[in-house]
Amino acid sequence: MSFDMSKLFGSADLVGQNGTKVSAKSLESNDVIFLYFSAHWCPPCRGFTPQLAKVYKEFKASGSDVKAEVVFVSGDRDDASFREYFDEMPWLALSYDQRQVNRALNEKFECEGIPYLVAVDAKTGEVLSKQGRSIVMKHGKNFAKFAIEAKKLKAQAEKGIKDLSILGSNVTDENGKSVDLSGCECVVVAFGSPSNRGWAQFVKPKLLEAYDTLKDKMNVVYVSDDASEAKSGPWCFIPTGTSADLFSSLGDVSAPTLMVLQKNSSGEFEVVVEDASRAVYDFGSDAYPWNKEGVMNGRAKAEEKRKEMAKKMHNFDLLKGVSLKDSQGNDVDIDALKKKDVVGLYFSAHWCGPCRGFTPQLAKLYKECKSKGKNFEIIFVSSDRDQSSFDSYFSEMPWVSLDFKERDLKGTLSEIYDVSGIPTLVLLNGDGTEFDREGRKIVSLGADCFPWDKAAIQKANEAKKQKQLEMIKKAEKCGDVVLKRVTGSIDGSLSYVEGKNAYDVNCKAFDTFCSESTKSKGKWFYEVNLVSVSNGIAQIGFADDKFNPTSGREGVGDDDHSWGMDGNRVCKWGNSTAAKYGESWKDGDVLGCAIDLDDKYVEFYLNGKSMGKAFEKISFDTSIRVALTGHGQDYKYSVNFSKNTKFPVPAGFKTWGE
Repeated sequence: MSFDMSKLFGSADLVGQNGTKVSAKSLESNDVIFLYFSAHWCPPCRGFTPQLAKVYKEFKASGSDVKAEVVFVSGDRDDASFREYFDEMPWLALSYDQRQVNRALNEKFECEGIPYLVAVDAKTGEVLSKQGRSIVMKHGKNFAKFAIEAKKLKAQAEKGIKDLSILGSNVTDENGKSVDLSGCECVVVAFGSPSNRGWAQFVKPKLLEAYDTLKDKMNVVYVSDDASEAKSGPWCFIPTGTSADLFSSLGDVSAPTLMVLQKNSSGEFEVVVEDASRAVYDFGSDAYPWNKEGVMNGRAKAEEKRKEMAKKMHNFDLLKGVSLKDSQGNDVDIDALKKKDVVGLYFSAHWCGPCRGFTPQLAKLYKECKSKGKNFEIIFVSSDRDQSSFDSYFSEMPWVSLDFKERDLKGTLSEIYDVSGIPTLVLLNGDGTEFDREGRKIVSLGADCFPWDKAAIQKANEAKKQKQLEMIKKAEKCGDVVLKRVTGSIDGSLSYVEGKNAYDVNCKAFDTFCSESTKSKGKWFYEVNLVSVSNGIAQIGFADDKFNPTSGREGVGDDDHSWGMDGNRVCKWGNSTAAKYGESWKDGDVLGCAIDLDDKYVEFYLNGKSMGKAFEKISFDTSIRVALTGHGQDYKYSVNFSKNTKFPVPAGFKTWGE
């Protein structure tokens, strides 16, 4: 009896190439099914997908007696990205709108990172291997056949682990002498390569440190894909490629991988950690043997160390004797920092794209604070790769910098504030104590919220809310359309242009706005002047009464009750899906939005020219309102509801404000 594929993929059809629908039940004739968890936004995924596609095509052309299929399970953030990415794939996919099934598959197969390729027995539903990537890279067009054998190999490997026979009889020390590991309590099998940066620069140095501390408790057996590395450390070695297939059935053994084998109560070895490389790098010997409990201990010890180091930042004592320079190259006295109300530590680098985008925004705020007499300072803590890059980048900044040569101090500060990515802005009080690690948000809060504590932020938000209420009253008094914020940050600017039945919008945090007025019949039109739309996204159009967007996740067209257009991604959004539509817009263009509630269609115009009907036979609840979502860096547009349009109103239509 075949396995019921609906238990994996639900009752809906899968998606084939060119939009064809494929029954999940049809997969039951296969021997093995591969679930490919991947996403277009993920660089490693985009690197692996062409390799998998090449191997898949070779497999299909080989006439193999093994029947197999691949199903793409998307981690993309919208339907348009899913479709664009899936166009590169020659296999099947779970439909993007099957989000509940998608989440269930992620949970069932414990997908914690992508790309991730899982092999499932099509006859029983049993997992054959979670190391599909490794299988594909090692076995090429024979990957499906090897996946079926993976279960048997795993059993053989587990048997070989018990007595360490999996290591063979050629384990030697750095002097070439044979080594008997049977008396050890713990063995770490390290897979590395001198050409692998992760191993050579990061994992290997940390493993050497840990080994020096723990050599009475454990042994390390090194397996390199480079024979020249046969004696590259104070540990044991086995010949290149030894037991590679068996080890790969237990986990991904590509460099850098550290597989931890430990004796159990029966005196037999077992795999306690498939890959401890990250734990060794993060916590060293403190997390031994790098299992779940060990990592918890390592994390606790790291936190204790962090707190002790953080105490040294009191009154900026950690920075005493350290060279700080201002933007003119002058020395900065550490004692001057104590007189500041807020000091920011700005972790950034010129090579980082998001940093280069954020730095001008922060510089604008910094200068505004200075002009308003705010007692604020920023210290640039560079992650640049060389002095010249640092010099070039710092020349764009108006604040203070830690000398680039202070690499150890830079590392200490990163540890103290747990800086795992850049740009990061940590905010400190004048006495050096920390009050916010997510300081980047101050750019949207502005100088008027200084010193950005809870009281100041609440006061500023109340003032903004009051301003919004006053704006609404003015619009109502003039008999103009009222446009209100539905989701997003209160800091996103919405300004009523008094007497012109128009609004200026500056989106900042996935802001969505809707008109208070609604229409239930007739033909209606409004214009959007695209002021600054190069850096960001927008979904502009209409929504019905059941439209209920969520902040930061859903906007116009992301549900079944709204319809919009985005000229940056050149697509239309509606009924929870996206599809290519229209033309790309640019700063200064004018978007016309038309909806016919009698014939039930939505049409968009760019600079007076129709781009065709975007949606037809729309179904809406009771009535329709104007709806606009936008997000981006300095993303601005103006909404015009008046009769005074820049381009002619389509024949038979009225403007929304009439």
